[in-house]
Amino acid sequence: MTKKDKREIVDIFNQVITELILPVLDQMNNKMATKDDIKSIREEMATKDDINDIQSQLDSIERKIEAQQIRSDSHGKIIDQIRQSPAFA
Repeated sequence: MTKKDKREIVDIFNQVITELILPVLDQMNNKMATKDDIKSIREEMATKDDINDIQSQLDSIERKIEAQQIRSDSHGKIIDQIRQSPAFA
């Protein structure tokens, strides 16, 4: 391999680094999250306590809905009994 061949290889290598690899690394750097980005994301994330609190609120709402449904069913049965009673007819 001559000095000219070695020089061509070095030139091609430098060109590849300059034209391909450096722009890709620059794009990757621009897309990476900063410490501030990560801090902001962590502040916005719900904690386990938040999730447990929401779950307990949902459970409470479900129990209230079930209780209301039971009362409605009970009232419906009472209304049906009244309609079927001889005094109503």
